[in-house]
Amino acid sequence: MRDEFDEQTNSSLEKEIAEAFSTYRTQFTLLTQIVTVIILANISIIGFAISSSKRATFLFILAAVCPMIILIVRIISGQLMLPIIYSTYHLEKKLKNQNIDWLATTFISTTFSELLHTFELIDEKESREERMEELRRISKRHYIHSLFDRSNLFVTSICFMASIFQIILFFALK
Repeated sequence: MRDEFDEQTNSSLEKEIAEAFSTYRTQFTLLTQIVTVIILANISIIGFAISSSKRATFLFILAAVCPMIILIVRIISGQLMLPIIYSTYHLEKKLKNQNIDWLATTFISTTFSELLHTFELIDEKESREERMEELRRISKRHYIHSLFDRSNLFVTSICFMASIFQIILFFALK
């Protein structure tokens, strides 16, 4: 399939792939920074609530909400990253060489294995509009369901347990 393109087109597609990876890295770094800020805020709020002489109820409730905010941020960032992941997959498929394990395809098949089959089905659609409509449709449902799949269950469980622990902490210190 790669032979169908001239060198200039191949070069352009390779630059697009590099840009897609760069954009994904940037968004993933931003997600990490946002989650770090939320965790630091959570710890600060708990520390202030415990040291407060009145043990402010609203601070404990606010602290218990922080882990749920992390889950919401993960859902939103996942929805924003899905088109980038698909674009990289699509570009790699255009440049497909049968002896190469492309980075995006390998990443998707190991990290988001259920998405690989979905991307293959989307890629078979004839028109760009059909592909984009299908991406919009799966973007909404995929990341909410993915919170409870085996690859994300650990993080989801930790967030729920942290919220429950913080609520228990409030009643224990009351």
